Order: sequence, then structure tokens, then C-alpha cells
Amino acid sequence: MKIHFNKKCGNGAEKYDYKYDDFDPEEEIECTSCGAHYKKRLIKCPYCASTNLIGSEKAYMDKMTGMQDTMTELKKEDIAAAKEESKEILYMLRPIIIIVFIIAAIAVIVTVRNNIKKSQRTSEYLKWSRDTLPKLDEMYDKKQYEEIVKIYEIEELKPDSPIFTWEHCDFFGVLADVEMEYKYFHPDKIGTWSKYTYRIYLEEYCILKYKDYDTRFDHDNLEYIKNKYSDYESELAVIYPFTKKDDDQFLNSYKKNNYVDIKLRDLYLKKYFKKYNIKKGVN
Repeated sequence: MKIHFNKKCGNGAEKYDYKYDDFDPEEEIECTSCGAHYKKRLIKCPYCASTNLIGSEKAYMDKMTGMQDTMTELKKEDIAAAKEESKEILYMLRPIIIIVFIIAAIAVIVTVRNNIKKSQRTSEYLKWSRDTLPKLDEMYDKKQYEEIVKIYEIEELKPDSPIFTWEHCDFFGVLADVEMEYKYFHPDKIGTWSKYTYRIYLEEYCILKYKDYDTRFDHDNLEYIKNKYSDYESELAVIYPFTKKDDDQFLNSYKKNNYVDIKLRDLYLKKYFKKYNIKKGVN
């Protein structure tokens, strides 16, 4: 062990360079202040209370080593506790993880299926357009309206049907509605009509009465409607007698919208039901 005098220390303390592996706590040293001898392990001279740098440093290092060992143990315990806690959390979260995984798997499956269906619909859409639209144009030119109506009635149930892109679609949408109500029109059974039925046939009557002002119809369309539904229109005119004021109001509404305003229709029916004492059926 080497001993060096530290001139910077005010009390003449010494600086010691030693290895703790060779430290002998029972070894005696001489106090640099009073000359007394005492155990090297003491942090102060028991006679004059001067600081013993060797003992103080050794005590400090022992304390630091102890703290380091304690921290190491605590760290090990914390790691072990954290691992155990992680296991518990993972165990608790396992059902949620499984559910999330199942939901994600279902979402992926549904997305894939929807994409497949969408691709199939697109393919069918293009095929139908390629094969059927030219045929519809040919049938239209030949005025085969009844056959077209049958096709339209099937296709209108499909929200993404290509028939809605056809240039004559609007006309056949109206014609299909008129044709359907025409099939079920029986004037002799008017006494069984509900208020809803009166409302439907009033709309039919307005379509036929104001057809010349409907921008969805061309000349050929109008000729077809006049030839086929003139008697139907006359019978509806008997059921719904319009005054001059009624006629003007309905005509202005039809010119503006291609259909009768709902408020105007309901106002007319309210007076109509009251006049003819009609109470049957839904409003």
C-alpha cells in the first residue's frame, strides 16, 4: 500500500492509493494530526477526531457497494415482478386478443368476399350492357314497348342495373308504373278503394292528363301512350273531376317538376274525401 501526503488538504490529511482486496481492517495507522495509533477501519481518530481518509473512503465504498447490491436485487425483483405482471395481463387479455383476431379475420373475409362480388357484378354489368343495351335500342326502334317494360320491371329491382344508364330509362320507368296500375284498374270496384288507392290513381291520372308537358316523353312515346291508355285516362277523369282551378294548379306543378307536387295532391284529396265522404283505408 502506498501512502502519499495531500498538500491540498487543510488538516494535513493523507491521500491513500490502495486496493480494497488487500484491505486489513485490523491494521493500525498513525494519526497525522496527533500521532496516535488506531485501527485503519475507523473513519476518525478516536483521540483527536481528525478524519481518516482511508477509513472514510472504505466506509463510503462499502456503503456504495451495498447500495449497488441492493439496487441490483431490487432490479431483479422488479424484472421478475414485471414479468409476472406481464403474464397476468397477457392471460387477462387473451380472450380480448382472440376476439379481436376473430373480428379482424371476419373483416378480412368479408372484404375479400365483397371485392369478389363487386368484381363479379362489374363483370356482369359490362356483359349485360354489351349484350342487352343494343337489343333494347333495337326493340325501341321497333316500338316493342311491352317487351321492354317486362325487362325493365326485372332490372329495376337491381339497384346497380345498367338499364338505369339507358337513354330511354326514364320513359320506361314511368310506363312500367302506369302499366302496372292499369292491369289492376277496375272502375266497378271503386267502392273497395282505400285512400292510398285513390292517391295512386290520382298520380296515374296526372301522368296521362299532362303527358304532353312531360319532358321524359318524345313524340313516339306520346303516340304510344295516347293509343293505349286513352280509355284509361277517360275513366280516371270521371273519378277525379277537376275544376278549372284544380287543372291550372296541377298543370303548373307538372310543367315545373314532371310530377304533381305532393302537397297539392294531398290538398286535393283532402277536399275530395270530404266531398264524397270517403273514410276507408289508410291516409
